[in-house]
Formats: sequence, structure tokens, C-alpha cells
Amino acid sequence: MIEYIIALSRYIVMLLFVAAVAVNFAGMAHTRKNTLVFGCFTVIVFLLQIVIGRFLKDMELMLKFYPLLCHVPVVIFIIVYLKRPPLIALTSVFLTLLCYQAPRWIGSFTSEAFKIIAMNRDGVSHGVSANSGVAREVISINHSGVLNNVSMDNLGLVAGAFLTFFVLHKFAVLPARCLMDRSVKSCLLFGAMPFMYYVLGHILEIYTGLMYSGNRAAIQFMLTFMAAFYVVFVLLYFGETEKQAKLQLESEQIAHKAEIERLELLAKVHYDPLTGIYNRRYLDETLDHDIKLFSRIGGNLSIFMMDLDCFKKYNDTYGHKQGDECLKAVAKALSDSLLREGDYVARFGGEEFTAVLLNTDEDGIRLIAEKMLNNIRALGLPHEKNKAAEHVTISIGITSGKIHHEQNADDYIKQADKALYISKQNGRNRHTYLDMEC
Repeated sequence: MIEYIIALSRYIVMLLFVAAVAVNFAGMAHTRKNTLVFGCFTVIVFLLQIVIGRFLKDMELMLKFYPLLCHVPVVIFIIVYLKRPPLIALTSVFLTLLCYQAPRWIGSFTSEAFKIIAMNRDGVSHGVSANSGVAREVISINHSGVLNNVSMDNLGLVAGAFLTFFVLHKFAVLPARCLMDRSVKSCLLFGAMPFMYYVLGHILEIYTGLMYSGNRAAIQFMLTFMAAFYVVFVLLYFGETEKQAKLQLESEQIAHKAEIERLELLAKVHYDPLTGIYNRRYLDETLDHDIKLFSRIGGNLSIFMMDLDCFKKYNDTYGHKQGDECLKAVAKALSDSLLREGDYVARFGGEEFTAVLLNTDEDGIRLIAEKMLNNIRALGLPHEKNKAAEHVTISIGITSGKIHHEQNADDYIKQADKALYISKQNGRNRHTYLDMEC
């Protein structure tokens, strides 16, 4: 009875091993629902095997039907319940059947070790196994009929199954799953050798009679060793590439962080802390660059010099805090007046602002200048000391012209300042345009 229970446990554990390892390779999440459904599925498959085994009553015929009774249901379960692609389902089963050999070898080793120990003891009996369907020599100790090499084979296989499952789950399942999920090509390449093993080492054995020939162990060992070596090599190679990819990603993240810090530093250097627009340093650097560039390729540069009218009296009347708020509002209104990317407004200093426009004709320049004046007026900031109006206003001086290599930024600034002076002399709250002198 005990010997029968041990033999039965072998088949239960191995069925559970094949199904559990396959669904782990396929990526089944370890939730209570999945565990319950998987348990019910395993019980149904096991009961189906018992029923069909009782019906066939032929171990050799039963082994020929075994792929249909065990492997195909697992593939269907992975496709239907886990909703995984058929290719991943098949590859998972092929890998599992390759791993299935490890517990079998552990069981065989345990059996052979038992035989060696038993042959050196007294009270050893010999017999033939009757419950496996295949004639096997049975060596028992103390004539018990229970403690024999066949039972030790079964117990070793059961222990090997649990040990193999633990090792696979800890070291092989995750990289194998990532490799199969990467692409169809990687899944095909990874599953090619296990598939060949399945065809040659399993189906060929059963359907050609090699299962019961003396060459079976040698052929199976060679196929298993080759397939296992290939799978281990692929997993190690994949692990190394993943490690290198991770190091590369970390390097890129460090570089990206450094670039962000650099840009943040540049932002602090190039932006005015009060108004949030570009500062004088950015203006000087960019103007020099633009003039050098357009002097080679040709282009038109326009400079706006803008000054808040009677702003000193505004600070004296409303206070410096209100003056800062006024500067923020004016800076935003001026920036909103520009429509094209590449055109920008910078704070020149104090209450003075500068706008830079590239390749804009005179009509476009005047249109933008009027828009700036109207946007400042629309703010409606009261300024009772303003000589031009009862609210905050701005005067604008503009110069524009084709860039020549002998010109520099100061030439444009000085010409725009002349135009600004004319606007103030003519009553403020207006713009004046002067062509750039060649």
C-alpha cells in the first residue's frame, strides 16, 4: 500500500511540476484566483489521466497518449485562461519538459545509490516491479517490499521536482519570461532547442520504441545536455545583455540628470529672476551669435529698445514692491506680443526692455510695436505721475537692417536708443523706427 502511494505521488507531483513550471514561464500572476483556477485545472487533468489509464490498461499505449493528456491541456490553459500568445505557450511547455529531466535524474541517482548501499547489507531480496508496466529489477532491504530502489527512485524524483521548481522560480523564470516577451524572433530562437529536444527526446522515444531500448538513457542524456546547455547559455547571455542595458540606462539617466542640472543652471544665468524673461547676459551672448551667423548666410535683424515712461516717479508714488509687480506685468505683456518662435524679449536693465526679431520686414515690425503699446495700455495700471497718460505706458525705439560682418551688437543697440530718444521727445507712449545705418 505504501509503495503504491509513493508511486502515485510520483505521477501527481510530476503532473503538478509540468503544469506549475509552464504557467510560471508563461507569466501567471500569483493571485488567489489564479491559484484556485490552476489547482482545479490540475485536478481535472489528473482525473482525466486516471480515467483514460483505466480504460486503456496498457502502459505503453498510455505513454503514447501522454502528450495529448498532459502537454496539450497545459498549452490550452495558458492560451485561454492566461491569454498568452500560442508561441509563448508552446515555448513555455517545451522549456518545462526540458527541465522535467532534472527530477528524473535525481530519482535515478537516488535509486542507484540505494542499490549500492543495499548490496552491501544483509537481508537483501530481489524481485521484479509489477506496477510500472515495465519490467524493473527491485532490490529490497529486510524483505519489507517497501524500502526498495523503485520507491527510492520515486521519492528522489518527488524531492527533485520540488528542488528543481525552487531553483527555476528563483533563477530562471524571470529572465526566460522577459526573453520570450521581448519579440517573436527572440521567443523563436530561445524555444528552438527545447522544441528539438521535445521532438527528438520525447516523441521519438515513445513512437519509435526507444523508450524500452538499451540506448534510451545515452540518447536522452545527450539531447538533454545539449538543450540544457543551450538554454543556460541563452539565459546567461540575456542576463549579461540586460545587465549592460541597465548600466547603459543608468549612465543615460545620470547624463540626463546632469543635462537638466546644466540647463537649470543656464536658466538661472540667462533668466531675469524678477520678471522671468531673458536677462542682459543672454541678450549679449545671443546677439553676438546671431550677428556672426547672419553676416555669413545673410539675414535681417531688428532691435526694439523699450523704456517705461516716468517709471522712477511710479516707484516714488506707489513703492518699489508695486514697481516690481508692474515690471512683471509689463514683461509678460511684451512677451505675449511676439508671435514667432525665435523672437524674444529681454530685460535690458531697470525699467528698460529689449526685443529681438529676425527676418521681419518694416510693416511687420510696426505691427508688433503697436501691439506692444496696446498690450501695455490694456494692463490699465494707474500712474498719476505719467506725463503721457494716467496709466502705465511705454516708449519704443526700433532699428532694423541687413546684417554686415563689420557690424556688432552695440551698433544696433545705439541706433535703437536713438529711435527711443525720439519717441520720448515726441511725447512718449509711441514707437519710432530708424533704418540701421550701413
